[in-house]
Amino acid sequence: NDCYLNSVMICFCRLPADPAVLGDALSSLTAAALTAGECELRSLPAFAPLLVGWTQARTQQDAAEFLQHALQTLRPPAFQVPWFSRWFVPGEELRDRGLLSAGLHMSLPRGATQLQDLVDEWHGQASLHYVDPSGTWLFLQLERYERRGGRICKNTQSIRLDRFFIPACRPGEEEVALTFEPNAAILHQGDTPFSGHYRVALLPSAGQDPTILVTNDGIQAAPLADCADIDLAEQAYVVLCKRC
Repeated sequence: NDCYLNSVMICFCRLPADPAVLGDALSSLTAAALTAGECELRSLPAFAPLLVGWTQARTQQDAAEFLQHALQTLRPPAFQVPWFSRWFVPGEELRDRGLLSAGLHMSLPRGATQLQDLVDEWHGQASLHYVDPSGTWLFLQLERYERRGGRICKNTQSIRLDRFFIPACRPGEEEVALTFEPNAAILHQGDTPFSGHYRVALLPSAGQDPTILVTNDGIQAAPLADCADIDLAEQAYVVLCKRC
């Protein structure tokens, strides 16, 4: 039941091997994971700090919850970038704020078909939401699960993983639009985030080999075309995005 751990670590390994991005703790962890060969990640000494405060590590867990735990525990600089919300008039009182280490939660409005639709919905809430212009990486968590009548229901709405623009500004300044592209996506196969199986789609940037690879525990990543059980648009749960 390590697939949720593995999926988060694969996303971390997609980040630049730069302490200015990862910080010392995550730099050590990704370096250890990339050079360890085939093993259980939890057996690596560098992994021990990440499990502090994380209970039931050997049972299936929600990858998104573990990602948030990891970001808040290791505090990589790339995700210590703020977001905030304000009323419609620039310079007005801030309504809310947070850090990208909590991820950006994306609702799935009816009729949405691409990431841009989700970002537009996030931005255009009762108070407008923005990220800080210094952000270069972010995680989008698609809200695919909700409780109804005491049980968890999954939304398999199809969302294309395309480039998108996200509004950015600092308090008191005018907004700009930042362009981001998906770099990796944690996929979930199952009815609840605490069951089933997690895999990762490795997404190419523009100008790279367009082949999308899909990981699986214990075996080499395979081209998406060879993974009949994978539907990126329906199974994408958490998306790592890179600024273009």
